[in-house]
Amino acid sequence: MSTAKVNDLRTDSYEQQLSDGELLWLHSSLGAGKETLEEIQTKAPPWRRGKYAGALPSITTLHNIRCRLMMEDELAEQEQTTDTLLAELAKDLPGLTDEDLDKIGIRHFSIRAMKRGDGKEFLKFRTALTDARIAAEKLRLAEQAEARKGQELELAKRRIQLLEGKLTKVSEAVGKAKTGGLTPEALKQIEEAAKIL
Repeated sequence: MSTAKVNDLRTDSYEQQLSDGELLWLHSSLGAGKETLEEIQTKAPPWRRGKYAGALPSITTLHNIRCRLMMEDELAEQEQTTDTLLAELAKDLPGLTDEDLDKIGIRHFSIRAMKRGDGKEFLKFRTALTDARIAAEKLRLAEQAEARKGQELELAKRRIQLLEGKLTKVSEAVGKAKTGGLTPEALKQIEEAAKIL
């Protein structure tokens, strides 16, 4: 286990109190499986602070650390295997998006869970697939809404430009009427320009 991962543990945990060398020894001993937990306990450094200061770590503490290390190793192995399979799939089926690859992976693991009769695992993967679909739909709707906003904005800009052009025509007609008097022709131009608005 890396020091960075140990730093993610609670500050009052046994592993947080060990030096890097002690931590490496503990993890190696627990991972090797050559010694019993009782044998490792006798060689382990004592707690340095807290309510257990000076005491050796309990068998339960060592067991929990061993279980966590085994689970982390298994998860890392599964992640590496999954990444390899996804890379091969992406190579075999070019053009698939990451979302498509995720869906294929979730379906694969759902089928494995069903075959083993593991209802909890199956539900976990089905929930993940549903969550992925919901997230994809939300993204699609957000993109559509953004596109509509952009279209509405462009339409509003165009309307403003048209109205400004029409207003210019009305202003010109009124200006002509002021300089040449309110002739029937000037009045007709003002009325036509006003109808445009």
